[in-house]
Amino acid sequence: MTNSLALKLIMGSVIFNIILCLPSLLLSAKLPLCGSHISNVFCDNMAILILSCVDTSVNKLYGNVTFLGYFIFMALLIAHSYLRIFLICLKISKDACKKAIHTLVTHLLNFFIFMIGVLFIFVRYRLGNFNLPLTFHIILSIIGFVFPPLLTPFIYGMRMQTLKNKIIHHLQNLKQSIWTS
Repeated sequence: MTNSLALKLIMGSVIFNIILCLPSLLLSAKLPLCGSHISNVFCDNMAILILSCVDTSVNKLYGNVTFLGYFIFMALLIAHSYLRIFLICLKISKDACKKAIHTLVTHLLNFFIFMIGVLFIFVRYRLGNFNLPLTFHIILSIIGFVFPPLLTPFIYGMRMQTLKNKIIHHLQNLKQSIWTS
């Protein structure tokens, strides 16, 4: 990949995301707010919609359609690129293929952990009408941002045999201490 192509891909990604998010921000900017307390550790667009005094069904519909479209587009794009890499793996040596597939599985696992975090945030706002404790809302909002970066070193670390052996050893010791207690 050339530097020029990498720059075009980065710029395309930035422009795509700006175009995707801008209508939502513009729709939310016009809303009158009836409160100032958000049940979150950060302020995002859905927190603003919850504070609004008027009907926000258009905003919510746009958000749901955008989320679904974005998720489908990204899943198809990732599936396409992984399929191309897998087809190339069929033409190279077994050792190189094994390394490439291991990297693909690691990336895919990371992506799924990220998507689970996004899903927690998405579901959290769908629970907004229930009288859930503030702590529950905060935990759900944090999960999406804490777990993916927290688990990434473990996922990539599992590739190292010594780390893998130590983790298995500690888990076995933990299992034995639980059963003997």
